[in-house]
Amino acid sequence: MPENNTNSHITEKLTDFQGRFVEDVLSSHAKTSHVLVAQPGAGKRFTTVALISQLRHTGALNRALVLCPAALVSAWHESLQESLGQEGSVTVGRREFLELQSQKTKGDSFWPESAVIMSLDTAKREEIAQSLSTTSWGLVVVDEAHRVGGQRRRLVQSLVAGGCAGRLLLLTATPGDPWWTEMKVNTSVTDWAQDIEVWRKSQASQRITVDHEVVRYRRSDDEVAFLSALNELADEFPNNPAGRLTAEMLLRRASSSVFNLEQSLLRGLSNLQIEMDDELSLEPGHDPQVEESKAHPWQDLPDGVARTTALLEMLENVAADAKLTALQKLVNQLSSQQPDLRVCIFSSFADTATYLHSSLCELEMACHVVTGSIPMATRQEALSQFRQRGQILVGTTTCLEGFELSSVDSVIHYDLPREEEMEIRRGRYDRIGRTKACTAYAFVDESNALPFEADLLDRHGWRA
Repeated sequence: MPENNTNSHITEKLTDFQGRFVEDVLSSHAKTSHVLVAQPGAGKRFTTVALISQLRHTGALNRALVLCPAALVSAWHESLQESLGQEGSVTVGRREFLELQSQKTKGDSFWPESAVIMSLDTAKREEIAQSLSTTSWGLVVVDEAHRVGGQRRRLVQSLVAGGCAGRLLLLTATPGDPWWTEMKVNTSVTDWAQDIEVWRKSQASQRITVDHEVVRYRRSDDEVAFLSALNELADEFPNNPAGRLTAEMLLRRASSSVFNLEQSLLRGLSNLQIEMDDELSLEPGHDPQVEESKAHPWQDLPDGVARTTALLEMLENVAADAKLTALQKLVNQLSSQQPDLRVCIFSSFADTATYLHSSLCELEMACHVVTGSIPMATRQEALSQFRQRGQILVGTTTCLEGFELSSVDSVIHYDLPREEEMEIRRGRYDRIGRTKACTAYAFVDESNALPFEADLLDRHGWRA
């Protein structure tokens, strides 16, 4: 970027293609609406913060609005405060909105002249959406735009239609459904896919890459016998979309952790028992076709209650968790090699994350956990503690979305997700701008009790 009239301490950190994008938006020929398409970890938020900082630095922006999923509010808040200072950005929830509204004086907007960060779910509330749509915003940013639909989409469309957004910037990981074309405004779409490929080739000799290693372990005979019985049960689910999905999720939960699977089996048993109670209390004139439309896949299992109960009893007799033992051994090994231990453990399931946190706390290391069942303030405190002091962070993919893990030395995929979720995980740690080496670990069960695990390993780049 040109040195004159720029906030150089921010913009000098941008790559060439990130800088070109900021220049394009700032230029006199820039279109009103911009869509930035880039994979997770490419620096969309970092570039947007640089854009906002530059607009503020030149006096071209008084008020900006950043709309994002609730899980990303904290990440946006920290990024903007780091660039703009304490007074440069503010996070507004329902309570803060009511406080601002109560301070309104006649004729004045109560929205602060700074970068206002708000979750899309908060912003779509009728009273708040109406207020946002009658306020002048120099820039409106919508993160994860490919996930915006329903009331959230209508809110963005109303901001544009009412002329409230001086500039609109949509950030997305995939062009997917280009719903923004419905707004009938001039839109510039920038896709960084080729730019990133060129940049990576140019940086190949000096770029910090992420190594991939496997952790080998073997499930016990009891675990293998149990998982064999579970596979048989999974094959009995109805051959329809709901049945296939339930069977797949059951096996994925088994792959994740025994505790996670136990919770799933207990929920399945509960569904079966509720159905039995309903059958005993049917009123005269009951229409079975109506009830069939509400059927749950568990309720179509032959001898479902007896078989699920038997599986739970088998699980009670499984004496050890070989995968958990392998994890504890790995963490101890990493701790001995890295005095300033910084390791993040991913799981797709909150039950597994909670189970791992409880087990790893026994190692007498600082261990933090973030799941959707934990209050947002507690999650933010856990992330802050990990950022400052390191040690171990356990979390679900969803709750770690938006949290940069560029400083971690090791990432452990305790379970392997589908491709889309893996891209989100990798975007947290395999990022443009990483300055230290990192190793990503995945687990290989040499007993091959769940054959689909080997396929996922190969698909995600690990070689067993």
